[in-house]
Amino acid sequence: INGIEETFTKKLKNLLIDKIQIRANQGYRTLAVGYRKIESKQEFKREKIENDLVFLGFVSILDPPKPGVRASVEECESAGIKISMITGDHPATAKTIAAQMSIYKEGDLIVEGSEISNLNNTDFNKVSVFARVNPSDKEIIIKNYQLENHICAMTGDGINDALALKLANAGIAMGIMGTDVAKETADMVISDDNFTSIVRGVKIGRGLFARIRTIIFFFICLNLMESVIFFACYI
Repeated sequence: INGIEETFTKKLKNLLIDKIQIRANQGYRTLAVGYRKIESKQEFKREKIENDLVFLGFVSILDPPKPGVRASVEECESAGIKISMITGDHPATAKTIAAQMSIYKEGDLIVEGSEISNLNNTDFNKVSVFARVNPSDKEIIIKNYQLENHICAMTGDGINDALALKLANAGIAMGIMGTDVAKETADMVISDDNFTSIVRGVKIGRGLFARIRTIIFFFICLNLMESVIFFACYI
């Protein structure tokens, strides 16, 4: 503090935790920065270096939703598609961002990855935000949705998303920021990394399906009428 190393007391720790919570409630991702003086090369081991650090401060990062995402999420919901957020962020940060995108609503549940296995089916279906998750948690989430007979699509861009992309009924990777592993594992790749592109794809797909169904229904009716006329003429 003021260029002088101070003892990291419990009071100071609680003060910093409160500041982190304030930033998280504003939608910021907060990283702590610290250092340690190394006396010899023998200390270049992670388990040693990451202990007894001197705390320097915080770095807060704001990554707001892209324009149009909220409208796309609301359009999905009106079409009967439920959107859930899966993130490694702090629950408060995830809640703020999810609320901005209309994913989180009053009454929804927010759970951390370690709590997912303890949820019953009723509570699981109330969850709109999964925070502090790891790759194995994503696998559990996908399987739980599929056990509820949901058709599950998963979007991701990292190596740690590969398993979930593979398990989902439709794995969707990001074309710009996505890793090669994610792209190779996914069923499709979004070239512009924009959620609104997925919504447009769903609309086009449903439109094609409706047209195909109409054509099939038309030919069934036509063939049925021809059969009736042919049978009547035969009699």
